[in-house]
Amino acid sequence: MALRVASKAKDPAELVIAIQGQSDVLDAEVVGWIAKGLNHKDESVQNASLYALRFMDHPAAVKALHKLVKRDRKLHKSPERYENVLRAIGQHGDVASIPILLDKFFNVQDHKVIKARIYSLGNIRSKESVKALFQVMKSGDRKRVQNYMKEIRISLMTLTGVDQGTSQDLWIKWWNNNKRTLEVAPRAPLLPEAVKRRWDSFWGNRRTYDRSKKRRERGSDPETGGDGS
Repeated sequence: MALRVASKAKDPAELVIAIQGQSDVLDAEVVGWIAKGLNHKDESVQNASLYALRFMDHPAAVKALHKLVKRDRKLHKSPERYENVLRAIGQHGDVASIPILLDKFFNVQDHKVIKARIYSLGNIRSKESVKALFQVMKSGDRKRVQNYMKEIRISLMTLTGVDQGTSQDLWIKWWNNNKRTLEVAPRAPLLPEAVKRRWDSFWGNRRTYDRSKKRRERGSDPETGGDGS
């Protein structure tokens, strides 16, 4: 196997190339070899492994990412890496990731890390993920939660197709009225342009909307309170 050979090379670049070359092979053994790179002393190998596991549609990839969060006690010291790990987990949209994303939710006081938790929950198309977002909203300090209501709003819009702005009270009232009958569609609904722009920016999605529209043609920006924020 190319990864086995490259792992013995002195030049980390060889291992990076091998990881990139094998990342489309959806096999548990290959995933296992790539996951070893998460612990490599070279940062470029770590990053290549993380990126590969983010997009490898295999249960072993999700498990490897979960294991990383559980065992790496230094993640909280590197918010940028922590954000990237959470994004990789969220990319899979796996319900099994919800406890990982909820665990010690506000412990790392970095906006990007908490945003990654919220958007990753928003990418898990399940009623359980909706419940998780309301759990965050209800259990966290009200002022602290309000600092992240833009992100919570976007995730809830993506999951439910409903918009209650950035008001915690309106969202909780809506949830109380709809939690018994809510069904999360398999695919995300069409979103307002400003919301979609933020969502796509986080996930690195290709931008397919019309960027040439003038401000007056786009209407109010929902992120500035013009549509019920």
